[in-house]
Amino acid sequence: MYLYYFTPRDLQVARVDRQCIVRFCEAFGKYFDKLFLISVKIKLAEEEIKSDDLYQLYGVKRTFEFVQLPVNIYQKNPKKFDALKILWAYSVFAFRNIRKCKEETYIYLKNYAYSIPFLFLKFFNKKIKIIFEIHNPPKKYYQAYLMKKFDKIIANSNVLAKELMETYQGISYKILGTHQGINLNYVNSIRIPKYEARARLNLPKDKIIVLYTGKVYYGYKEIDYYISTAKLLSDKYLVLIVGGRKDHVDRIRNENENAGNLRFISFVPPNEIYYYHFAADILLIYYPSGFILNNYRSPGKIFDYMASGNPIIAADYPVLEEILESNKEALFVEKDNPAKLASKIDELARDTERRKILAQNAMEKVQRFTWEKRAEGIIQFINHKR
Repeated sequence: MYLYYFTPRDLQVARVDRQCIVRFCEAFGKYFDKLFLISVKIKLAEEEIKSDDLYQLYGVKRTFEFVQLPVNIYQKNPKKFDALKILWAYSVFAFRNIRKCKEETYIYLKNYAYSIPFLFLKFFNKKIKIIFEIHNPPKKYYQAYLMKKFDKIIANSNVLAKELMETYQGISYKILGTHQGINLNYVNSIRIPKYEARARLNLPKDKIIVLYTGKVYYGYKEIDYYISTAKLLSDKYLVLIVGGRKDHVDRIRNENENAGNLRFISFVPPNEIYYYHFAADILLIYYPSGFILNNYRSPGKIFDYMASGNPIIAADYPVLEEILESNKEALFVEKDNPAKLASKIDELARDTERRKILAQNAMEKVQRFTWEKRAEGIIQFINHKR
């Protein structure tokens, strides 16, 4: 049994979502004779850092084979035909490597349009099965049409799975709701005490460190909220924002150079980011409203936070409460309101015992969300015949 996991991303340029893909494939690979992780190779902006060793970059075992497809795409100046270039690369690869497969072969995708060449091959070769991971309900007719053709549908949260099952009752048996995950064995193998993590990262010992790690780019409202929040907090706090391309981070930093309790650190390799989680006192996940994805998302970052041993404050999106129980495993705060966020940070910082309880409960809960358990659940679902 073979599986080809296709992603239209250059996985050798690290991002949080890409880390999730790689770590999932690490866990999923043991269930297949061979798992191929298929990435594209793009031409990067000068500011980007690219690793030569994917396995070292993400700290994963070689349970899958990594393949890169060269495409003539530039990161800094994306073109409207870039998607067609990826589609062509997928089509050529599929024709050469998958078309005549004689064993059961699964194609794992997240993009509707890129599924077309595989649906075509599936029509002629019944050994080919398509697993589609979905993060939002279909927005267009063609997406709903294609979704009905897939063999299995992995919804990225339980609320999304429920909505899909109600809307598409005829294919409800094809749908599984599941969340992202974490490699707890890896995190525990590198875990160090807070004081040691701060010394390693040259962070102050006497500050209450409030941390965000993840997507950072100029104009992103979530980052603007953290900046506004920092300005409402006293200098006993350090609001630390980690991640993003250097050019974007430099621009944001220069515009906020007078905020003494705010610090930016650009891109950090995924296998190093955990030390920042260990060093923090409070971890933030505060998505701005206005994005449909917020109703369904399962952010990989939240599981990393849960494993850190530090408490979490999150925006009050119901989907996050599928993962974290309010006031038991995290504190939830009104969205789009930096003043309320600052107040909640201050409240939690003053209550050492509550911080310990929230952190401990989250660490216990995260054991349910390992990549191994996600992979096991999906493989059982795949093997279940209607």
